[in-house]
Amino acid sequence: MKRFNKSIILLYTFFMKRIIYLLLLLPTLLLAGITGKIAGRVVNAETGESLPYVNVYILGTNLGGVTDNEGYYFILNIPPGYYNIKAEMIGFQSVIHEGVLVVSDRTTPLNFSLNPIILDIGKEVIVVGERPLIEIDRTSKISIVTDREIEKMPLHTVSDILASQAGVTTGAGQELHVRGGRSGELTYMIDGMSVRDPLFGNFACFLPSSSISEMVLLSGTFNAEYGDAMSGVVNIVTKSGEIDFRGDVGYSSVNIVDSPYRKKNALAEDKYEYIPQDVRDYYDVLSLGSFEGYLTGSIPGLRNTTLFVGGKHIAENSYLPFGYTLERNILTKITTRLRNFNVFLSLQGGDGYYQNYSHSWKYRYDHYPQEEKLIHREAISIRHAPNERLFYSMSLSSFVNNNLLQVDDKLPEEYESGIATDLEFYTEGGGDYSLYRDSKTGTVSSNGNLTLQLNNRHQLKTGFEAKRHNLYLCQMSRLVVGGPYQYQEFQHYPIEAAIYLQDKMEYDYMVLNAGVRFDYADPRANMWKDITDPSSGLVQADKKIQLSPRIGLAHPVTDRTVLHFAYGHFFQNPSYYCQYTNLDYLDPELLVNNVIIGNPSIKAQKTVAYEVGLQQKLTDALAFYITAFYRDMTNMVTTRRVRWAGVDYFVYDNADYGNSKGVDLSLKGRLGNILFASFNYTFSVARGNRSSPMEGFWSAYYAMPEVMTEYYLSFDRTHDIAFSSSIELPESFYTRWLANASLTLLIEASSGLPYTPYVGPGLYIEENSARMPWTTEINLRFEKNIPLFRKMSSRLFVEGNNLLDHINPLYVYSRTGDPWDAGWRGLGTSPDAVKNPSHVGKRREIRCGVKIFW
Repeated sequence: MKRFNKSIILLYTFFMKRIIYLLLLLPTLLLAGITGKIAGRVVNAETGESLPYVNVYILGTNLGGVTDNEGYYFILNIPPGYYNIKAEMIGFQSVIHEGVLVVSDRTTPLNFSLNPIILDIGKEVIVVGERPLIEIDRTSKISIVTDREIEKMPLHTVSDILASQAGVTTGAGQELHVRGGRSGELTYMIDGMSVRDPLFGNFACFLPSSSISEMVLLSGTFNAEYGDAMSGVVNIVTKSGEIDFRGDVGYSSVNIVDSPYRKKNALAEDKYEYIPQDVRDYYDVLSLGSFEGYLTGSIPGLRNTTLFVGGKHIAENSYLPFGYTLERNILTKITTRLRNFNVFLSLQGGDGYYQNYSHSWKYRYDHYPQEEKLIHREAISIRHAPNERLFYSMSLSSFVNNNLLQVDDKLPEEYESGIATDLEFYTEGGGDYSLYRDSKTGTVSSNGNLTLQLNNRHQLKTGFEAKRHNLYLCQMSRLVVGGPYQYQEFQHYPIEAAIYLQDKMEYDYMVLNAGVRFDYADPRANMWKDITDPSSGLVQADKKIQLSPRIGLAHPVTDRTVLHFAYGHFFQNPSYYCQYTNLDYLDPELLVNNVIIGNPSIKAQKTVAYEVGLQQKLTDALAFYITAFYRDMTNMVTTRRVRWAGVDYFVYDNADYGNSKGVDLSLKGRLGNILFASFNYTFSVARGNRSSPMEGFWSAYYAMPEVMTEYYLSFDRTHDIAFSSSIELPESFYTRWLANASLTLLIEASSGLPYTPYVGPGLYIEENSARMPWTTEINLRFEKNIPLFRKMSSRLFVEGNNLLDHINPLYVYSRTGDPWDAGWRGLGTSPDAVKNPSHVGKRREIRCGVKIFW
């Protein structure tokens, strides 16, 4: 049995080394936006005249401002969250706005009307804040999910939450696509620092959901401070410690409904003996399920210093015949807040163990790879506000991501090589799955920004970021059955840098965001002078230099109507795997057929995006939103076949292209603090010449004719619908057993993915000209708060996903359009082989749990 705790010592050793390193280097540095702004005007409630010299400040903090001669004020450098804002002046009644939501990178408008005090009587006026239905400074599409919303969602991961947002769809592998872009075109940031795996481009960080203060999705267009992303940016801001001692601890069960696939003869009679797999057969796990919690409070003996610690442990088996997930993670954040100077130290670590499902290995899963993942992230940042008009942030972080994919702890030379004795399943004699991968990536990042509020209307922001990567890969793989094994081992140290300038102008009739970004990347490797001629010699790979203009405009037509327009150029550096893989084959004498060679000289991929939208407040409780977008994508990565000296090899190149266009429609409404509802509909069309980089390789390998025209990309979903509703019943609700209870409903529906139907031998039909059936899910969460004693309470909950147990196809057979009917009988088409449970999405899941909080 493997030891689940074998990485703890490594984690803490890394942490201590990195902390010392960060503290030594911090003074040499000058962050993407992780703070917001409050601005507004204070007037005399009786006369409407401006009130100068009014103190406006955030209760419980040292943040505030004073109104000018025209009654205007602003407060900068506010971490996202809910706040109580007070305005006071001698001779006037003070006013407090409670529950004001501040969002990173946004201006929250907040006006005050103060009544003169007569005979020195009168208490403070309390105004309960509500999240505004329209945002006058929004110049492009943005989706914001707060910690309160995350807590009540019947969803469990960052990917699940993102997939429920307008404009975001999932492909056959449940990967995310934003506005018709390929997977891997999102950049992920935690507290302003990138946490994307530079080698493969995926989200590479664990994060307990209880540690998230806010998650923002910038889709389509975004300001110049964000780069290296073509489809969007996910900016996650973690919670900071609070002065009062608070916390919670909770448990969520695994699915209490038995999987329809983890049993004998599930969809068809088993061809061989099926033995269910359990994660507890491999690791020291006491219980299946999810444990999560956090603690926060002041640190004794350290003035103005707070601590936040959040963690999660999850262990569960896959709903498929084999596979599992086992991971744990922890985030520690220490915050010191002085009068105008804040220091943040974050330590984050986690390890995970996984096995995915492959139907061909259903009866031999012990010869199929398991994945081990170890990450740790250390970051230190400061924010300093020399005066009320100026603040700057400086940050330094180290992020390490290690992944090991192997069969049963075997080294490459220990893999069994054999010929399968069955055309449908790898059974005895089939050897081990032909993939071993050991990747280690380390990134040291520094970034900073400076924000200057020139006046009430004009805000300048400038910043930089720099990264140095340490990328190591050892891999043995075989792309095609019966083909040769390819072994590679490399280590490279690319560098990246960027600077930007952003100008935000805010007037009563217009908000203008204009910016420009300069990106630089040096792969620090060699490549052929001509990728189609291996004899052309090696030269230093091209450096990637990009200039990206961005502009966004919002026009408040009335206090209920806001128009916006946005335009920008967005570049993304291809994954470093596409740049460095198999560079040993640059030696012409080593070239072999069907090898795929990286290309350090490959250009950055480019998207030009346009967006126009409208926000319309229909009533004080209901608003309508519509956004139209168009994206032109060029220099997309593909695998290009080259024939040279009798050898057919492949090389990564910029030959793919595409475009997407569509419309987002949304309705949002609320009824007091009891009922909240939203409806999102997205119509989009994504077309191009290829759907993924590897499509070029497989088309050539199977001698398929090259597609000369654009077609529907394989992840295109024309229609995407989401409806969510939440009912929160107060403590005073007349039915006692429903008091302090809430119910959240989420309904999602999408048109099916495209596929190419089979119409007969030798007959041509347009690529991806048919559609799979629609996918639908109904998700529900009910929770009930029960007071225990003093300040401690409990919360019981039950949640269900795909409650109607709808069959959602992810793959269908070309002859039938059905996920479990091949449409013909012959070799390799037994019912057990054809009825692959991974061809459809997850079935019904029901979980229950409890949380204790104080």
